[in-house]
Amino acid sequence: MTMSDPPEPRRSSNAPPFERKRPWYLVLALVCAWVFGASAASEGCATVNAFKSEPADLALEQAREVDREAVDKITERYFTVLEGAKTRMFPLAIASLLLGSAMWGLAAGAMAGRSGARSALLQVLSVHALVLVVAFVITPDVRAATVEARVGLLGLVPEPHTSAERDAQKWVRAHLWAVPAAFTAAQLVGYGLVLLALTRRRTREFFEASRSPRTEA
Repeated sequence: MTMSDPPEPRRSSNAPPFERKRPWYLVLALVCAWVFGASAASEGCATVNAFKSEPADLALEQAREVDREAVDKITERYFTVLEGAKTRMFPLAIASLLLGSAMWGLAAGAMAGRSGARSALLQVLSVHALVLVVAFVITPDVRAATVEARVGLLGLVPEPHTSAERDAQKWVRAHLWAVPAAFTAAQLVGYGLVLLALTRRRTREFFEASRSPRTEA
């Protein structure tokens, strides 16, 4: 009788199926989605509160007493523009608040392996990315007023003592106008990377495996 390798043991019909490991990029993407959701909800809430506050209440507390009048004027100009854009900004703020809250919860659900949460998160991310684009397109006046207010407030800060600090302050003032566009672009790139991670084959296989029954009939 010839020797042969022993046969491999057969899996019991009641044994749990093989569990796929969660891809590292999926974990990173879900953490980013969770942060994006919290940030969007916080930003939406801050905008809603801004419409309920008096301009004087939001003036810088650290402003010097001699600059209080200048701070009030800068703040008043900003809120005049903001109030004029209320019909555009308020719905966007509510959308950001709701979508950000949903994103936050769905990211946590997807982290727990719920396939339905992943599908819903894909939709919410896509919708909020569209909201970001729409907000950027229809609110150029608000962006300009925001930058103008920041430049004006920086102008009230005492001049630095060293030339290096003065050069840095000038650079910041000169490039503040590019900050809103750069920030929106960075957000959209981040959303795109998260969407890419959520639609990759290994990610789909992981959620399909977690959705399949753990025991066979």
